Amino acid sequence: DTHQTTCHLNYYLTRKNYNMISRIFVATACIVLPVCSFVPHLTRQRNTLMAIAGMPEQMSELGCDNVLWDSIPMGAQRDIKRFLGTGKEDLARRRIATMKEILQFADEPPNGTFDRAKWDQTMSSWEANETKKLEMAKAKAKAERMGKAKAKAAREAAEAEKGAQ
Repeated sequence: DTHQTTCHLNYYLTRKNYNMISRIFVATACIVLPVCSFVPHLTRQRNTLMAIAGMPEQMSELGCDNVLWDSIPMGAQRDIKRFLGTGKEDLARRRIATMKEILQFADEPPNGTFDRAKWDQTMSSWEANETKKLEMAKAKAKAERMGKAKAKAAREAAEAEKGAQ
């Protein structure tokens, strides 16, 4: 009889402990998850503040002035800062050169303010020009291959004619 009472009491205490532990787990999750969800927002604020901070000193050495810096998108600025921060100056130079090349297709020269609509239009013009350059390069390579093939065929025909005589 005491065994049955002890087993029932152990079951009751174990069940009570289980319920308490599960409640503590749920309460902890309710506290921790909302706090963790704010971490990306803080990171975004830091990135925004980095972009507002201005042009790095190294930029003038790479051929970028304040007007160019303020005329390119924030994403390009962030990438260039990251390249410089990791010691990849060659990538930063190439990115700046690409930004300068894109801005050459603008209707008006850069004035130090970034306008998304104008940038998208300029970017479309630059991409169309790059596609045209690529097609011309492919056509030129094909013409060279065809010229070499014709020259080879003419040479082989001349050799065959000499061999026949």
